[in-house]
Amino acid sequence: MHPSQYLSARGEFGEQSVMSGRRQRQQQNDARYQALLNSDSTGIYSCDATGLITYYNKQAAELWGRQPIMGDTCERFCGSLMLFRLDGRYLPHDQSPMADVLAGKVAGIYDAEVHIQRPDGSRVVVIVNIAPLIDDNGIVAGAFCSFCENPLRKRRK
Repeated sequence: MHPSQYLSARGEFGEQSVMSGRRQRQQQNDARYQALLNSDSTGIYSCDATGLITYYNKQAAELWGRQPIMGDTCERFCGSLMLFRLDGRYLPHDQSPMADVLAGKVAGIYDAEVHIQRPDGSRVVVIVNIAPLIDDNGIVAGAFCSFCENPLRKRRK
């Protein structure tokens, strides 16, 4: 075999190997993302820049105790019926952690606790993490929230 043929064959094999590795990593990332979205323990939802809910998973609806209508202009920032601060004071949705992230007041929320009140009057304490979705121009285009029941707190009625 001529050396140039060897290099060409080697280069093609190397490129295929790199592409195969990238494809495999992408498939693994996609599987992890899908597992998170379908999680039985973590509620996930997203909002656009105006606070409209654009997505939520089954666990989010279970923690909220309801299924908000996506894109409904009366349902902004969170799908829960009502929110409360840790000290028990009412927290309006437009002053919620999601609203603060979308307004650019904070870069993100990490491990914050919020009380969710459900339509049946029960409350659950959740741990909330919110990350902004930034567009190519550096503008907040929306945000993604993951939340789960705090295992150290019991449900309140």
